[in-house]
Amino acid sequence: MFKLESYITPWLLGYLDKYVKLKPEDFQLSLWGGDIVLNKLELRTNKLERMIHLPVTFVSGQIHELRIHVPWTRLGSEPVVVTINTMECILKIKDSTPEEASSMKSSASSKQLAQKKAKIKAKQLQEAEALPPGYLQSILNRIINNVNIVINNLILKFVEDDIVLSVNVKSAEVYSVDGDWLRAFVDLAQPDLVLRRVINFHDLTACLDKRNASGKIETYQDPLVYRCSVMCRIHMTYDSLHAKIPTTTMLHIMCEKLDFSLTDTQLPMFLRLIELVLALYYGTLELPSGPSGSADENRENSETESQADMSGVQNETSQETPPEGSAEESWSSWAWSWVAPATATEEEAKEEEEELNLKKKKDLLVLSLGGYIKKASLVFKLTDTVTESPYYNPQKVVFTPLM
Repeated sequence: MFKLESYITPWLLGYLDKYVKLKPEDFQLSLWGGDIVLNKLELRTNKLERMIHLPVTFVSGQIHELRIHVPWTRLGSEPVVVTINTMECILKIKDSTPEEASSMKSSASSKQLAQKKAKIKAKQLQEAEALPPGYLQSILNRIINNVNIVINNLILKFVEDDIVLSVNVKSAEVYSVDGDWLRAFVDLAQPDLVLRRVINFHDLTACLDKRNASGKIETYQDPLVYRCSVMCRIHMTYDSLHAKIPTTTMLHIMCEKLDFSLTDTQLPMFLRLIELVLALYYGTLELPSGPSGSADENRENSETESQADMSGVQNETSQETPPEGSAEESWSSWAWSWVAPATATEEEAKEEEEELNLKKKKDLLVLSLGGYIKKASLVFKLTDTVTESPYYNPQKVVFTPLM
């Protein structure tokens, strides 16, 4: 069991390091004695931007506290639980020219982290030789397919010009279910090759406010949606046992009761958000240009650079690919392919290769979206200013329902 722990712990931390910036000392932690707690973490926003495939960028992304619990004695029947306490993200529309600051990386910290990962990898390859490859592969697949994610206090903000859209979720949970959509420990098996997940949002509140030229909100509007509960059912079909991307994804959103409120100040901003969503859907969104040069010039330069970078990646990939019939890779080398790469350059090359493969399969992917609301109401309100007392009292903003 010690050898199993000595492999799964760095594997989990390496997988987590793909999305969260871990410190070198974090890789020395052990999950065998109980839960581990990590504080004040930053999200890898570039990785998340590639995942959502939208022309938006993360201004910031932080996690205040992250807990990982691994049920070692029941690893084949109970899920690994990842709990996030307070997660904040701020998004905006991506500029047409890439920012130089996003491409700059700290060489000292990356080298230190690469050395730490290399030591862990070398030690792990030595200790893991006694584990059966089929057993290890089944354990890894079960962990990925059944991981349970709990987020307490999720804060998302989208900023565009004078619009500030805020979404606050008191608690959210992602877990696996069976064919009857009941919580269960499942396996991806023949012949169905189907995974089902449920996402529950409790006390979801959405606000739409207007900020001034200095970026501050002078008057807070009534929430668009207040303390609403939403359930999302995800049905994913794969073409093989080891496929990472589902060929068919069905997302069904269900809400028992939805009370929607809209003020006269929010109405033009809400219409602009609808136009923005339609532009994203039809691909007609015009991205803002950078500080220098026109939008057309920046777009042409970015396309030229992206084509050059893409061709360079293809050439490097073709040169580095070993010929068929070379030395066979051990199963431990295959296992370490699940762990985050040791250097940033290898990680970027792998991500670009995954993007190319995704683009090739894009025409074959199917996405189905459906929604159901049992009871809904819409209230339109007018903004008015009143004074409670004529002497030395400030004015108060009230919202009067009109229809």
